[in-house]
Amino acid sequence: MSVRRGVPLVAIAMVACASASWDGRVDTWGSMHAVMHDGDTQGRVRLSDAIADPHAFGIGALTGLSGEIAIVDGTAWTSRVDAAGRIETSKALHFGDEATLLAVAHVAHWSTGPIEHDLALGELGEYVRRRADQLGLQRTLTFPFLITGDLDELDAHVLNGRCPYAGPGAGPDAAATAPVEDARARAHGTLVGFYTDGEAGKLTHRGERTHVHVVLEGVDPFVGHVDAARVLSGASLALPAP
Repeated sequence: MSVRRGVPLVAIAMVACASASWDGRVDTWGSMHAVMHDGDTQGRVRLSDAIADPHAFGIGALTGLSGEIAIVDGTAWTSRVDAAGRIETSKALHFGDEATLLAVAHVAHWSTGPIEHDLALGELGEYVRRRADQLGLQRTLTFPFLITGDLDELDAHVLNGRCPYAGPGAGPDAAATAPVEDARARAHGTLVGFYTDGEAGKLTHRGERTHVHVVLEGVDPFVGHVDAARVLSGASLALPAP
């Protein structure tokens, strides 16, 4: 089992195949419970350090819940909310960017196949787990996945200083620090996610098995935490190649 010194790991099991290109390691900083429910939102790792090794893929939240993170093959996308309440998405790191919550896997090779039918966000967990088992990842409790294709009814949010589940009574500045929502009837993009059968409250909320962010490129780029979406048939699902 591969362990990076000083970094806690989320539920890791090695893929049975000795020639696996991914070592089964997921590096994590912070936990959903500590950050979202206990308000422990200090910086834990510089993004530049987290993506220093090749082929980094990950998701997370910026220090102080000040924005969202999605990492695609070593490129860290971030979204923040400006003073006017507009979402600003950047493909380049801001100097000193840190994450309070982050999960990263380094995957050089992926196995990609089509999704045969439309899937709602709540159906992704079961579908991804089944495809992973077919691929030979039965013993891997936590793993990344990528979905690229057309999305319907995409609802997402960008953190703006407060947990989205804190509710309207979270304090006098609750309105000013509420997450900013983004809704799109149709989009084409990439979902960056992690599936886990590991400890609840680490990488996902209790009762959930996936944590998913979206990356939309083009003239109106966007990165955010996915609250709802329908993945249309014909999209591609990528899993770490055995």
